[in-house]
Amino acid sequence: MDNLASANGASPNVLATTPQLPQMPWAKDDDELDLAQLITVLRRRSLMITGVAAGVMGTVMFNTLRQEPVYEGNFEVLVEPVNAEDNLSDLSGLLAEAAPTKNSGLDYETQVQVLR
Repeated sequence: MDNLASANGASPNVLATTPQLPQMPWAKDDDELDLAQLITVLRRRSLMITGVAAGVMGTVMFNTLRQEPVYEGNFEVLVEPVNAEDNLSDLSGLLAEAAPTKNSGLDYETQVQVLR
């Protein structure tokens, strides 16, 4: 055996060992989530979490209510069909539109009730 040790160039008193990695106390071998620990952390920090959430929400509400509204809407209700002819010289047509009769087919009273 002395021949083997001297052939490798190592003395017989030295043993070769593999390097060991340091143990991490926070790492678990089974990779499971400890819900009890998570709940206790959330309970301890609940006041801070609530405070930060209230602060962010208050800031957002303040900025939202302070802004000027950008959108402005308007609309127009058309109760008569649109004509392709735009003839203002037809006086009888203007009179018929100004004072509709029962024969016009448009029921303005019903349309006003629907719009209300």
